[in-house]
Amino acid sequence: MRTILALFVFCFGFFPLEAQISTLHVKQGCSYDDALAEKDLYLYDPSNEAERIVAEIVDALGLDKNFTVRSSNVSNALATSFNGTRYIFYSTSFLEKFKADANTQWAAYSVMAHEIGHHLNAHNFGETNPRARKMLELEADQFSGSVLRMLGATIDEAQAGLNTFDLQGETNTHPPTTARKEAVSNGWKKRDEWLRDRGMKVERKVSNTAVLPPTIPKQDNKALAKEWFDKGLAEKTDMNKQIEFYTKAIQLDPDYKDAYNNRGIAKYNLGKYTEAITDYDKAIQLDPNFKEAYNNRGISKNNLGKHTEAITDYDKAIQLDPNYKAAYNNRGNVKDDLGKYTEAITDYDKAIQLDPNFAQAIGSKGCSLVKLGRYGEAVDTINKALKLDNALGYARECKTEALKELGKD
Repeated sequence: MRTILALFVFCFGFFPLEAQISTLHVKQGCSYDDALAEKDLYLYDPSNEAERIVAEIVDALGLDKNFTVRSSNVSNALATSFNGTRYIFYSTSFLEKFKADANTQWAAYSVMAHEIGHHLNAHNFGETNPRARKMLELEADQFSGSVLRMLGATIDEAQAGLNTFDLQGETNTHPPTTARKEAVSNGWKKRDEWLRDRGMKVERKVSNTAVLPPTIPKQDNKALAKEWFDKGLAEKTDMNKQIEFYTKAIQLDPDYKDAYNNRGIAKYNLGKYTEAITDYDKAIQLDPNFKEAYNNRGISKNNLGKHTEAITDYDKAIQLDPNYKAAYNNRGNVKDDLGKYTEAITDYDKAIQLDPNFAQAIGSKGCSLVKLGRYGEAVDTINKALKLDNALGYARECKTEALKELGKD
């Protein structure tokens, strides 16, 4: 594509046996310790304590709960999803005994935070690769350590769950205990540094054996939103994950224009041009001078055949920044699509003037020259582009056509 976008397990599947979904036949899922055999689960309303623990964990992050909690006949706790709804199931008797054995309520928090981590990190519950599944468990452990630090736990209390639980060591789905403890410690330490760097203090009112909930610190939602935004930037291949990460950033900071812009790009890459335009519209509403959003919206409109509207967006981007080379290049592409080859070349020339090494613009200019019958000039131009970027397939095709016309194929 010649357009330039501006970018600022062990897990469980199941099917219901009854319409009430009070009984579920579990086949797969993300358990706290190991693989579970296929079995029927019987679901009950959660206790007030379980609801409170989950609410405190989610509220500490400033996010909405995207899952349903139920008490069940599982061995400890597990995360799963069905028909677009995410679930966390836990054993009441296990949590009660777990807290008693660990001599601290933090043990229950650590288990629930681990399962919540699977959901909030958008883990793939259908992952079958053993190595990848172990990485999901470590991410959930790291999340658990981070959240417990935000709730006021010490590093030892954050590890209470793993220290108390009779883990079976490394399995096909779970990493060794030492790796899991390090993941918890790593998450705890990173969050501790994050809080200290921002001068934020967590008021601790929970003793080692207290049954009262920790005091939740007031969070800097913009800083948390930036963390989710950065996760979106770091995700290079999975567009759906990018969308989920940017959405979480927007939930924390509804005025996060860059998150709307980047989510629009992810939707564009999935071919969801209309949805992408909606995000670009919001970004522009938040910042009428957001040149990148105008440029990106123009690309999506062009893909929908709205060429005139696309040119209007590129015109606006160039008005905001007369040196915006990507907008000149993209406007040239639309004019080329409309058969206005001479006008297209004028835009490509401006982009090349701004960046003499702009391979895409040079290659596109060469293609427009082919369409004007200026084959020799086209070949020379495309050769320059390919020297800068040999991967320009569209330019190579134009060169082949030009050489054929010149009788040199």
